[in-house]
Amino acid sequence: MKKEKFSIGEKVFLVHLQEEAVINRIINDELMYVGVGEMEIPVFTSDVSREVTESKMERPDQGNSSLPQEKNLPSEKIEKTNKGIFLSLEPVKSGGEISSFNIFLINDTAFPIDFNYYFFTHDQIHFALKKLLVPYNYLMLHSIEYDLLNETPAVQLEVRDVMNQNFRGKMDQKIKPQNFFNKLFLTPIIQKETYQYKVQTQSLQPKKEERKEQVGFDAEVLKQMMMDTPVIKDNETESADIETDLHIEALTMDHGTMDASEMLHVQLTRFQQALDRAIARNAGRLYMIHGVGSGKLKNEIHKMLKSYKEVRSFNNDYHPRYGYGATEIILK
Repeated sequence: MKKEKFSIGEKVFLVHLQEEAVINRIINDELMYVGVGEMEIPVFTSDVSREVTESKMERPDQGNSSLPQEKNLPSEKIEKTNKGIFLSLEPVKSGGEISSFNIFLINDTAFPIDFNYYFFTHDQIHFALKKLLVPYNYLMLHSIEYDLLNETPAVQLEVRDVMNQNFRGKMDQKIKPQNFFNKLFLTPIIQKETYQYKVQTQSLQPKKEERKEQVGFDAEVLKQMMMDTPVIKDNETESADIETDLHIEALTMDHGTMDASEMLHVQLTRFQQALDRAIARNAGRLYMIHGVGSGKLKNEIHKMLKSYKEVRSFNNDYHPRYGYGATEIILK
């Protein structure tokens, strides 16, 4: 099948999320970023359509249907409980008996996640999927027939936050019919009664804490920030243009003991502090000097800028002083 060609600014429909969106960026033939309300999320091209799906079109006609049918629709106001990540099996009944199961992945966290999912029968892969899942959302992975429970089903699932800075988790679960039907749980986000398994995740923060105890990392960073942060007096007249150097060498002398994720964390923290100060001072324009490099820091800054309502616009155009190594930010 020939892949559809999309363009920036085009209105599309997200098949799995059942939402309309606008294309903000196209990364490649497989991945793009779309705007849903005030949020920008990554989606695969295979999950994007120009046409509203049949289930979406039927929703207005279901507005007067019975209450149980309404429970099957995504809630208008999702309750964000931060309970974690779940694999849930929703029983589907036919003639009063369970005939199949819809299998969902639930992300009840504040982080977008990458996941690798495998469903096995008799130690052979029956279904596999690798995707992204945005915060406080869910994805229906696939459906299985009831009789498949007799074929030694098992699930392997690996998850991590997309920045690989906060957590990762792994599930290796055999589904045994004899203890599978013990209890139904009200599953977060989708608010349905399902048989569920919680993915056990491991925080990646302890590694950073251990380093802090050994080298006094936080104290040194705080010292540097205090030395570099100007004292602002009420009667001072601030310059209309402000620049902040985000090169790690300019932020801390302790960078030699850090890994890439720790350095990025320090740089983004300094970026937020500088931007918040500029907003508080009613500055008109400021420059964030991030250098050229791999573009990782610049990309993260641009993502964060989109969430600030005080930012009128920003660009990474050529500048006589910074070249392409700085982002110009215009505030409202």
